[in-house]
Amino acid sequence: MEFTELAAKVVEAQALITNSKAQYDRARLMVTAADDALDAMPTTYGTVSTEVNAGAAANPGDEAWQVLKGNKDHALTDRQTFREMTQAIVDAFQAVDDHGAAAVIAALAAIGA
Repeated sequence: MEFTELAAKVVEAQALITNSKAQYDRARLMVTAADDALDAMPTTYGTVSTEVNAGAAANPGDEAWQVLKGNKDHALTDRQTFREMTQAIVDAFQAVDDHGAAAVIAALAAIGA
C-alpha cells in the first residue's frame, strides 16, 4: 500500500476504536441504569408486595387474589434473577476499570469461566 492509503487506514482504525469505546461506555451506562432501577424496586414496590400478600392471605378462596399473588411472586423471582445478572455485569465493568481487561480475562481463565 502507498503511504496515503496506510495513513487513511490508521485514521480509519482510530475512528473505529473511538466508536467502540463510545459503545462500551453507553453499554455500561445502560446496564448500570438497569441495575439501579432493579435495586430501587423494593423501596418503590415494597408496600404493594405486602398488600398483595395480605390480600391473598385474607382471601384464600379468591382466585383473582391468588393469581395476583402468583404474578407478584413471579415478578420478584424475575427481578432477583435479572438483578444478579446486571450486578455481575456492573462488577465486571468495575473489575476491568480496576485491574485492566487482561487481568480480568486471566482471572476468568484461571477459574475455568
